[in-house]
Amino acid sequence: MIISEMQRKLATWTAADPSRRVERLLRLITLCRANNLAPSMSRRGNCWDNAVAESFFSSLKKERVRKRIYKTRDMARADIFDYIEVFYNRTRRHSHLGGVSPEAFEKASP
Repeated sequence: MIISEMQRKLATWTAADPSRRVERLLRLITLCRANNLAPSMSRRGNCWDNAVAESFFSSLKKERVRKRIYKTRDMARADIFDYIEVFYNRTRRHSHLGGVSPEAFEKASP
């Protein structure tokens, strides 16, 4: 129940004026703390902890999630699965892999 209440509140905040991003972030942090949840994937004050994960989720949000509206959670899961398994791993070129996809990089590796 706590999570569904948080999702409802976050949906309301997300639809709000984009210029109030800091206010929404502070609300999220307060809500997470009140429910003993961690609002970040890294240690406090250390943005380098999970730089790879943060980069991936940034790409996921920018390239897929923010461009769509999901009617159900299952639709969101299926679309995110498609993004990861079909696009991100097989097609999307990664600069740190020399401009090739992870799948092509693995095939080229001895």
